[in-house]
Amino acid sequence: MINKKIQRLREGVERLPGLDKDLARIFSLVVNKIFCFESEGKGGGSSPYSVGVIWANPNLSWKDNDLAEFYLHELTHQLLFIYGEYYGHYGDPQKLRMEKNFAVSVMRQGRR
Repeated sequence: MINKKIQRLREGVERLPGLDKDLARIFSLVVNKIFCFESEGKGGGSSPYSVGVIWANPNLSWKDNDLAEFYLHELTHQLLFIYGEYYGHYGDPQKLRMEKNFAVSVMRQGRR
């Protein structure tokens, strides 16, 4: 099943220029790696500790627009990571790692 997911992810990236050439160009500049890792109930994500990398676990029922939305969502995170690193937007990285400073995630309903 993972090979089908990887193929679907490739197809999604290949279709991005047809949806928006400028956005596809920015995506290709910012995102260097996409890897597939299966995780129950999670579609993927990214981390400020690995800028340029997205992990994905697409549902095989995702349509082209679903994949494009996933890529745009993760690209937004990546751009915020870069912005935050450059401008110091998020403050002291050590304080961000302290559990007392975590917030409740609307999507995951857990502290992050």
